[in-house]
Amino acid sequence: MTSSSKTIVLSAVIAALLSGAAFASGAAPAPNASNDAQLAASAGVQPGIYTAAELQAIIDAKRDNDSRTANYFISGANRANPAQNTDSVGLEQLARAAGVQPGQYTQAELVGLIEAQKENDAVRVEYWLSHANRNTPDASANPGKIQLAKTLGVNPDDYSLSELVLMQSSISD
Repeated sequence: MTSSSKTIVLSAVIAALLSGAAFASGAAPAPNASNDAQLAASAGVQPGIYTAAELQAIIDAKRDNDSRTANYFISGANRANPAQNTDSVGLEQLARAAGVQPGQYTQAELVGLIEAQKENDAVRVEYWLSHANRNTPDASANPGKIQLAKTLGVNPDDYSLSELVLMQSSISD
């Protein structure tokens, strides 16, 4: 798999993970009969249950022989209600897939860690495990980060700039 293919797959997984937050209320996705039925058939799952992003993530995971990621979406764990607690079922499952303790990493960090592990990239694995991604100047030194956090209604000190950008892109989609 080429680097650009891996980037596309990672983007699809991240989009699917983030789109799962939109369904945290438990609402079922609205089916688009023909497209969803074709995607569901390709994914080997029942049509009308999953979003297009979830179906694509399942297809990609199965193609890559990644049963943990496929099961994550098939089980609906990506739709776990984050308001239940900080260790939602989905985050716990991602943490187990990454081989780390639940509750220590954000969803974005876990996805990055899992991708680095798949690519056997020891430098990136250590980057995520050490929380080096969190070693950024405080928010007061980055007015753009403050502004972005305010538009999202969150505390800029609680998130990295990349996490805020991911949050914003998931809202824009």
